Amino acid sequence: RITKGGQVNIGGAYSGTTALLSISGTSKGFPSDSAIPEANFIVKTNDTNNRWIGIGASSTSTWIQATGPGTSGPTASFAINPAGGNVAVGHTNPSSSLHVVRNGYQTLRLENRDNGANGPYIELYNNSASPADNDYTGIISFKNRNSAAEEITYSQIRSQSTDVADGTEDGVLTFHTRHNGTFGERI
Repeated sequence: RITKGGQVNIGGAYSGTTALLSISGTSKGFPSDSAIPEANFIVKTNDTNNRWIGIGASSTSTWIQATGPGTSGPTASFAINPAGGNVAVGHTNPSSSLHVVRNGYQTLRLENRDNGANGPYIELYNNSASPADNDYTGIISFKNRNSAAEEITYSQIRSQSTDVADGTEDGVLTFHTRHNGTFGERI
């Protein structure tokens, strides 16, 4: 039933929520590689690809999982804002493509579980249509506020492609720090 205020509630009481769409049900655990996913809410295509996205909850966590037919199962790709726009985690006003905010020490963790010799891999790629000597290929910047509540860069690690000619490519890695209010290349 749809209330006169436009509220739809499936499996629960209207008095239990003010959401326009509410789906209640038993815990479904975590997604598995099956033809019919275990999820509380599913959006599915009705073509031969049978792609779906499931939203579920267990007694310990909640999840969103995309999947596809056959062997792709829950390893199917999942895109957020593929047509553009920023994504926020932990807040509502992102200032970059991915903006994560947390009131805690460990904001980001990258974990590799392939049981091999390689650890997590981070790639900074400057995909330029017209690469030139001395282009920056990546910068890692460390910032904090000063006593006047201004956002200040205190140190950086910079990578430059000093020569982009095929066969003679060169690159440098430089360290930049702030000392007595002046920012410059130093170790």
